[in-house]
Amino acid sequence: MKKFAVALGLALCVLVAVLVGRTWRLTGSSTAPAAAVKADLNASLLAGRLAKALQIQTIAHEPPEPNELIPFQALHELMRSSFPRTFSALKTEVIAGGSLLMTWQGSDPSLPPVLLLSHQDVVPVSPGTEGDWLHPAFSGVIDQGFIWGRGTLDDKSGVFGLLEAVEHLLLQGVKPRRSVILAFGHDEEVGGSGAKAMATLLADRGTRAEYILDEGGMVGEGIISGIARPAALVGVTEKGVVSIELTAQDPGGHSSMPPRTTNIGRLARAITRLEANQEPLRIGSTLAESLQALAPAMGFGRRLAVANLWLFSPVISKMLATSDSTRAGMHTTLAPTIFQAGIKNNVLPGIAKAVVNLRLIPGDSIAKAMQRVEAAIDDPEVKIRTLAHGREPAPESDPKAGSFIALSDTIQQVFPDAIVAPFSTVAATDAAHYAAISPNVYRFLPVRWGAEDQKRFHGTNERISVEGYADAVRFYIQLISNTAG
Repeated sequence: MKKFAVALGLALCVLVAVLVGRTWRLTGSSTAPAAAVKADLNASLLAGRLAKALQIQTIAHEPPEPNELIPFQALHELMRSSFPRTFSALKTEVIAGGSLLMTWQGSDPSLPPVLLLSHQDVVPVSPGTEGDWLHPAFSGVIDQGFIWGRGTLDDKSGVFGLLEAVEHLLLQGVKPRRSVILAFGHDEEVGGSGAKAMATLLADRGTRAEYILDEGGMVGEGIISGIARPAALVGVTEKGVVSIELTAQDPGGHSSMPPRTTNIGRLARAITRLEANQEPLRIGSTLAESLQALAPAMGFGRRLAVANLWLFSPVISKMLATSDSTRAGMHTTLAPTIFQAGIKNNVLPGIAKAVVNLRLIPGDSIAKAMQRVEAAIDDPEVKIRTLAHGREPAPESDPKAGSFIALSDTIQQVFPDAIVAPFSTVAATDAAHYAAISPNVYRFLPVRWGAEDQKRFHGTNERISVEGYADAVRFYIQLISNTAG
């Protein structure tokens, strides 16, 4: 018994030593990036140009509506008048009617170009919420230190921020060694046919990019429990997406003589079964990399748990599951988004339809998700079909690649208080269409945001601070300087 106690004590000592040793190795980088390029910017002028772009209602529809491209043409004219050097120096092509592909030719054609993406279209305002806006959604008002309007965060700040950066560098006489390609889609919010057309064109031309950057993660402040520093989250992959339509149909009839199960009841039961059979949570490879990158900003206890996920992953999973945003990155999610049935209070609807939106975690697939949906609903009277624009999860880019390190250095030059970490973007972006152009595909919008800003995406009172937008322009200037030469 004594020998057993001694052996157990030694084993515990070894375990503690292993746990602590692994923890101390998560200390972060000790090297600071080079000093940032000095860029004297007039934040008020930058804000004014973006504000004008917000006043143009560039809303894409599916299917496209007549005259839909007219607002995009107006936006292009505004771009040309706002950035004359850029449109003079860069080759500009209009693709798929409204998307813009702009090439700034580098001096060394042997170097693969960098490809910088953003999209011009915005989502509409939800009917009935117009009065909830502090300033009208398409007014572009500058007030209280913020620029207000649809597109400030998603994603005209990216489009105009990139154009401001190129215009500034051209004014400074910069000639990049590596070509810089700007690709501005016009219908990202409804599937991204413009981005797909540009990606196909580039692939046909044999273009291979050093890296690709699109919207995605941001510099989050106070959004991750236990981390006091801002966290700059860079998407190295993104979830897949597919919407499915559920239909229950029978002859209907008078509400005074209902069947045992109505179409609405059958469909409601199907959705209830789906919500009750969610995919289990798991810490995948990208999330593990993210946690380890963030660990240096954690307290010792949490850092110990992250350094030893082989032992503490159930504890970490439970902690992460308390937040909707972090939980979404741990499994394939499903969300009922549309329910349609009925025309009168005493008439049984002959048909009921619902749409459920699934976001697929890397490693999952549309085919596997559909099998799970059918098994969970388990009702042959509910017809299930996939809708258009389904997209498989994107490949995972290597966060140890040189281009990621260069991007990380740039972030820390402009946001020196931030800690950089890879993560999986839960929303769909145009970047997924460009996977054949480069293995290094990243998703990051250089803007600070807090927990209360999350509801502004596709929501009410979307805004960006005047100084925050100027920082975004500084970031793009720095990124082009660092990676294009």
